[in-house]
Amino acid sequence: MNNLPIKDRVVAEKDDYLVDILVDLGFVSPEKVEELRTEAQSAGVGLVDLMLANGVVRQADVTQAKAAHLTASSSASPTTPKPPT
Repeated sequence: MNNLPIKDRVVAEKDDYLVDILVDLGFVSPEKVEELRTEAQSAGVGLVDLMLANGVVRQADVTQAKAAHLTASSSASPTTPKPPT
């Protein structure tokens, strides 16, 4: 069972998609993520916040990952009109 307070679990869950994208884009290795995940949990901080504070990723990397997520989310939207053929 997860021993983090609910607030911290929510932050960590929100970070998960972003961490996955940062790994997919090559900004951080899966090994580094696992190494820092325990540290972030112990400190009660978000994983992305810890990576930023330690210089593992830059704010520009996080911004690019968020943009990639938004682009992927919007292109998968069923309400997105198809381009003319």
